[in-house]
Amino acid sequence: MSANIPNDPVAIQKLFTSRDNYANANTYVGQEQRLWYNPATNCFYVSDGVTPGGIPVGNCGGGGGGSTGATGATGPQGPAGTNGVGATGPIGSTGATGSGSTGATGVAGPTGSTGLTGPTGPQGPAGDAGGIGSTGPIGATGLTGAGTTGATGETGPTGPAGSTGIQGATGVAGADGSTGATGATGSPGDRYQTTSSNTLSIATGNVSLTVGTGLAYSVAQDAIIAYDINNHMVGMVESYDPLTGAMVINVATIEGTGSYSTWIVNLDGAQGAVGDTGATGATGLGATGATGIAGPSGATGLTGLTGPTGATGVDGATGATGPQGPAGIAGDIGATGPIGATGLTGDTGVAGPTGATGLTGATGLTGATGPQGPAGDTGGIGATGPIGATGLTGAGTTGATGATGPQGATGVTGATGVQGATGATGSGATGATGASGTNGSDGATGATGPQGATGPAGLGTVNTTLVTTSTYTVQPSDYYIGVNYNGNVTITVPTTTDGRMIIIKDESGNCSNNPILALGTIDNDINGFNLQINNGAIAMIYRSGWRIV
Repeated sequence: MSANIPNDPVAIQKLFTSRDNYANANTYVGQEQRLWYNPATNCFYVSDGVTPGGIPVGNCGGGGGGSTGATGATGPQGPAGTNGVGATGPIGSTGATGSGSTGATGVAGPTGSTGLTGPTGPQGPAGDAGGIGSTGPIGATGLTGAGTTGATGETGPTGPAGSTGIQGATGVAGADGSTGATGATGSPGDRYQTTSSNTLSIATGNVSLTVGTGLAYSVAQDAIIAYDINNHMVGMVESYDPLTGAMVINVATIEGTGSYSTWIVNLDGAQGAVGDTGATGATGLGATGATGIAGPSGATGLTGLTGPTGATGVDGATGATGPQGPAGIAGDIGATGPIGATGLTGDTGVAGPTGATGLTGATGLTGATGPQGPAGDTGGIGATGPIGATGLTGAGTTGATGATGPQGATGVTGATGVQGATGATGSGATGATGASGTNGSDGATGATGPQGATGPAGLGTVNTTLVTTSTYTVQPSDYYIGVNYNGNVTITVPTTTDGRMIIIKDESGNCSNNPILALGTIDNDINGFNLQINNGAIAMIYRSGWRIV
């Protein structure tokens, strides 16, 4: 089924594309004569205003485009105008060639009107719509308006509070109950004070000793090992085993000298030993009385009435809208969608009749031909056979050309006759080639161009020099200078001509300890350059001073 679009030779249907993410292709009706594309079926549809899903355009069945329809028959050609045959005037004898100017061209006859153009065939389906480009970033939000908020209305007065209920009477206190049994004694606190009988000398460094077990020492605590007030050691606990009492202390400071085997060990700066616990007093014998019954709660007073709500204040005027933020940068244009398959070719409209050919205007008089310029020199041509003498040109003047009669309508073209057989190819012998013309004389030799600059000379075999002393001055013949000396070396590089190159190489393999100084102006430094890379080398070229390359 094809779309029913009015066949109006003037009206056209313009197309545009947009994407509808919420339409159902199977039930979509759309606007009458609007065209859309369904990617699920790879088809175009046109709306007739009522049919759900639209009407498929052309031979739509998915896959590639349909085959091209047959070309419509060509309309009949209009009748040709009659061919006029005006009488030709008598041809006069040819007169002498005149030298007058060319006459003006005659006015052309009017052109016949063009026949009507046949109706255009239906347009093929449009190609797939290109993908929608990504959305550009959102521009910055404009400034918030500066209008003030209206004042809040006054709060209504609070209603009066209800009266407090009467408090109930307090109950009678009960007798004290008997004292409970004494709880179990708590666990002893952390203990640090202990003794050691190891024989130790007062000195710094790690000290190993055995102390009491079950103590609370931990690594990195400061401890003191004391014999008396004048002989003791202070250090940091390295390790302690609470099961065996083995301890290691890294002594940092000492007081006194000597070796002792009776030591008191404790935290450095710890509090003194805990004194003996005093005797517990006798427990009282009086029984605790029972708790009295709680009196009843008084009744809650009535809640006062809520005061009326104050009137709402008038809203403040809305602040002016802030200026709009700059527009975001436009997103990249999406890639162009693939070009849709070419629609079927519409039938060719019937050709309109050919308009009658206008009358041909009369031909203007031919002006006299101007004199011909002298011919250029002709190259030598092979000898030509003799030509007979030309007869004398008649001297009579050319008669005026008769007016061309109106052109008659063209008659119907007759059927083309059968083509005759091709005649046999002539086999005549080819004529002899003419003799070659004389060669022209040679032109004068051009002046010799200026000579190019001389290229640099090839190195070929270069001169090498071995330096085994602490000083050396570069000689004019030096190119490669190897240095093998057990000590510092100074190589003096004097000024020279531009373009000269030298290489200085450490052959001792020890210039990191015995530097090689290239003394001279090198890279604009008058102090030269120190080579301190074992087996290293520097190459230099002279151009207004030595340059490292």
